[in-house]
Amino acid sequence: MKKLSCILLALLLTLCAALALAEAPVAEEAPEASAEVAEEAPAEAPEETAAVTLSADALEVAKGKTAKLTYTLAEADKKAKATWSTSDKTVATVSNGTVSGKGNGSAVITCEVKLSDGAVVSASCQVTVFTGARSLKVSASAVTVFAGETAEALTVTVSPDDAAYQGVVWSSDDESVATVDENGCITGVKAGKATVTATSVEPAQKPLTAKVKVTVNQAVTGVSLSETTARVAKGKSLKLTASVLPADATSQKLTWSTSDKTIATVSNGTVSAKKPGTVTITATAADGSGISASCKVTVYQAVTALTMSAKNGAATVGKTMKATVKVKPDDATDKSLTWSSSDTGIATVDASGTVTAVKKGKCTITATAKDGSGKKAEMTFYSEPEVGLDATTFTRKGYFGLYDRFAVTFVSQEQYRKINYIQFDVTYTYFGQSYTNSGCYTDTDKLAAGKKKRIGWWKDSRMFYATNFKVYLRVVGYTDGTKDYFSSGSTLLGWFN
Repeated sequence: MKKLSCILLALLLTLCAALALAEAPVAEEAPEASAEVAEEAPAEAPEETAAVTLSADALEVAKGKTAKLTYTLAEADKKAKATWSTSDKTVATVSNGTVSGKGNGSAVITCEVKLSDGAVVSASCQVTVFTGARSLKVSASAVTVFAGETAEALTVTVSPDDAAYQGVVWSSDDESVATVDENGCITGVKAGKATVTATSVEPAQKPLTAKVKVTVNQAVTGVSLSETTARVAKGKSLKLTASVLPADATSQKLTWSTSDKTIATVSNGTVSAKKPGTVTITATAADGSGISASCKVTVYQAVTALTMSAKNGAATVGKTMKATVKVKPDDATDKSLTWSSSDTGIATVDASGTVTAVKKGKCTITATAKDGSGKKAEMTFYSEPEVGLDATTFTRKGYFGLYDRFAVTFVSQEQYRKINYIQFDVTYTYFGQSYTNSGCYTDTDKLAAGKKKRIGWWKDSRMFYATNFKVYLRVVGYTDGTKDYFSSGSTLLGWFN
């Protein structure tokens, strides 16, 4: 009986245990802490506790893109199991914490974690899905700007047009070379190169970017030319040289131009004169700074030849002669001349070409064109004494009582002029009345310079009875090789009664 009672008691206990197991929920096998199971959760997130937290309480993700959520337990539990769920699969789905944007809108992503002791904790994240940008383009891929200047603002185009985030953040990889502001305006700091980047403000693991290569140049601040005004003859050329400041300007190149190609052309600073007139030659910095310098160039018709009216000229001491010059061509722009004497002690010349004999001798009178052509004309000038002969002796001789005569011995002083004839003028008194007789000696070729020559001359018988004789001499001739005649004043050779 006692044995039966024990059996019945064991059966009763077994039955009770079976009933208890039937009423209890069936427990799932707990996976590793890193294993996660995704399932759809109810629309309302379960009450959260501090036992588990997510990497983000709110999250934005572009449609078609993904974002990663992770959970953290307050106390480590290697056997904890996480289950992820979404409140709206049309907006966002989740798998092992990876959230995928499906359509614009909001959804709640929940993470439930069952601990090894059977307790369940959870945390949620509010996810917003938006239309993301597919491309980002900048208005220029390269920009060149001068140091100290700001370039025109860059513009950004985000596609599609309905992308939720249209803004960008600007940055420079070397702000010592170039900076960029929030509006995309690039400012050059110093010469060099930098890269400016536009980055989309759209929240994404890899935001869209667009890059702009920036070149900063040192601008030209000044250009100067070797001349500001210049003259050049038609058919000739003139070289202008230019200086560029500062010395470290990125580009030292210049662009040359002329205001009138029919008057003068220019190539790399060489001005070629075409016809008379005035032009402006300009050198402009090629770097785009607009800095320039100019030279006013006058093209003239140069003198091509000067011809003196005579190769030789002469005047007696104290007298003058006029030298004239023919200027060619007739349309020469400047026909003015500069006159000079090789020896002003012998002869001087004024601005009009009037030569004054100073003392006996020979010099060269030169006329030079003032237009810079260098053309000259010369004349040999002879400065002579007043009388070209020296009388060394003067004698009177009667001739058989019928005539009266005299003889003169001369030494010629003429070196440069040819004596054409010697004229004698004799004045005397005959029975109380005054008379004058004249005569010429024409055999002047025998009057060698520096040598004596005896000349005899006589007149009619009245002179035999005359008294108060006075004999005058006058030399007449011309400059050798010209028709420039001269005549000396009368010189008293001697007198007798």
